[in-house]
Amino acid sequence: MYKDYSYHILSAKDAFHSEELSLRNSIYSSWHKLWTDVYSQSDAGYHLSSDEFIRQDLVTAILHKEKVAAIHLYSFFHLDASADLSTKYFHFFSEKYLQELRQKKVKTVMSMEFLTVLPEFRKSNIGFSIGSTIIQLGTQVFGQVNADAIVAPARNDVGVNKMAYDLGFSCIEKETEQRGFTCDLIACFQGHQRRSENLAIRSCADHLWNTKMVYPSVERFITPVHPRSMDQAA
Repeated sequence: MYKDYSYHILSAKDAFHSEELSLRNSIYSSWHKLWTDVYSQSDAGYHLSSDEFIRQDLVTAILHKEKVAAIHLYSFFHLDASADLSTKYFHFFSEKYLQELRQKKVKTVMSMEFLTVLPEFRKSNIGFSIGSTIIQLGTQVFGQVNADAIVAPARNDVGVNKMAYDLGFSCIEKETEQRGFTCDLIACFQGHQRRSENLAIRSCADHLWNTKMVYPSVERFITPVHPRSMDQAA
């Protein structure tokens, strides 16, 4: 059921690994089209810029054969870094939210941003939630990096908050308004992440994690696993 799916982890911007460029362009194109459509349905008047993509430390994607099925973007921040807290991303979070993290001794955080599921890969079409699957994979990335917590706004209208709670996230603030959507502000603390209770999601995530392709552009975060090595191992 899952053999035609693959999981990829690469950088959003890297001028020195041209072998990644075709995949990065494909992911960017899918991301930009879907989120432009999403924001056009919002009353917030938010204009999506490519800056939101290229500032990311990690770009993750699930592909079905050669087609992008799902995307999730991650960045790393330090809560004592004034420049980090001054970025547009931290406009999502109130002082109350940040204080809750500090009370739990959180210093370094990993953002989860722009959960993207292409329409033909929605649960109604493929029989399982590829959105939940890529979030679970994100918690496994989190388990391998030097961050104390995951931070994110989670849209309530499409159930992202419920997907996250299934995987060990906690609600810090409920039902806040973010760029025209109602979102819970959530966090997952290191060691609190858990596998989905849904067998299909667990099975797919296990397969994708065990066969993941980690590209050289992200080697300062995760040990690369080159695609050719994966092919030879298979």
